[in-house]
Amino acid sequence: MTNVLKANKISNELNLLEQQRETDKLLSEIYENTGNYKKALLCHQQFKILNDSLFNKENIQKITQLEYEYKYKQALELASFRELKLTKTVKSTFQNLEKSQRNLLLGVIAFLTMTLILGTIIFFLKLRHAKSKAQNIEIEQRLLRFQMTPHFIFNSLSVL
Repeated sequence: MTNVLKANKISNELNLLEQQRETDKLLSEIYENTGNYKKALLCHQQFKILNDSLFNKENIQKITQLEYEYKYKQALELASFRELKLTKTVKSTFQNLEKSQRNLLLGVIAFLTMTLILGTIIFFLKLRHAKSKAQNIEIEQRLLRFQMTPHFIFNSLSVL
């Protein structure tokens, strides 16, 4: 009994709740067995108070742990939602980029095709212009020959 009283005194000084509870329980049982019911009741009440205190402390720790787990799960869900949203944004940006590249390629092809068609049209117009110029020169030469021929004949006859 003296050892239990010393242990109770030391645990009270060091504020060790679990040891205080155990020593109060032992003292309550010892006093009950020795017939000192008043001290047994006081020690038992002290045991109950400490037991409730430790029980509440454990419950608070469990509740705190559950709160942290819940907040952690919420943070994970939020992060997953943000990741999904970012993934969608990246996909849409990538699709828009592909569309822009395709439109640029189609624009370049259309520009080159139009340039080729206009170049061909200009080439044929210049070719036709050159042919018509050549025909005009040829017709002009024929006209000059036809004008020269009567003049030449007249001169030839006058010489004779």
